[in-house]
Amino acid sequence: MKKKKSTPLKLQVQHYHSPDIDHIEQWVPNNDNVYYHLEMAIGLQDEQRADLYFVIIATPAGLAEARQRRSSFQSVIHDRIIVLDDYAWEHVVARIESILDSVMIHDRQDSLDELLHHFSWEYERNHLRNKD
Repeated sequence: MKKKKSTPLKLQVQHYHSPDIDHIEQWVPNNDNVYYHLEMAIGLQDEQRADLYFVIIATPAGLAEARQRRSSFQSVIHDRIIVLDDYAWEHVVARIESILDSVMIHDRQDSLDELLHHFSWEYERNHLRNKD
């Protein structure tokens, strides 16, 4: 008997937050040097459960400035980054939604493995340690 293929599940961002900038959805930068951490609660569509994922949002100018600052350089090396040529909150949301739409998942483990290609996860170090 053939196993029935399940319908792919849809992911969605339930909440955005930046520890660097209050009210990130309304924030407008003063110049082209954009570089901040973005936290997202991502879960399956129509479910309340979500996990926290992290990504750096930057423009080329913001990334270059961060590389010049020694302390931020470590973050540039280790974190996932979305680089936008021109910053606008709508561009951030569109890029993240595009990433989520491209992820084909059939269960929670699929979503975790796929999302780790694009975002850092709140338990990533433990997850990677357990895979070894």
